[in-house]
Amino acid sequence: MPVRKRTDKRAAGIDAWREYLRHGFDILNTIYAAGLPVPPPREMALAAWLRHRDQLRIEWAADERDRRFPVWAEAEFENAD
Repeated sequence: MPVRKRTDKRAAGIDAWREYLRHGFDILNTIYAAGLPVPPPREMALAAWLRHRDQLRIEWAADERDRRFPVWAEAEFENAD
């Protein structure tokens, strides 16, 4: 039998986290596809937010549609640094 590849859960890129951090749930199953637990633990989501927030804020600021709704991660992790 072939050896199963291990998933480095900390290395899940920005694409895996984009929708979850925006809305608070995994709309497109990208978290699941990256091999992460669904829903991810709060500590894991916080680490992803701290790692990717600058890039995500730039992307979301450029998209007019996203301004209508609050960003889940900003509200959830407001005082986290």
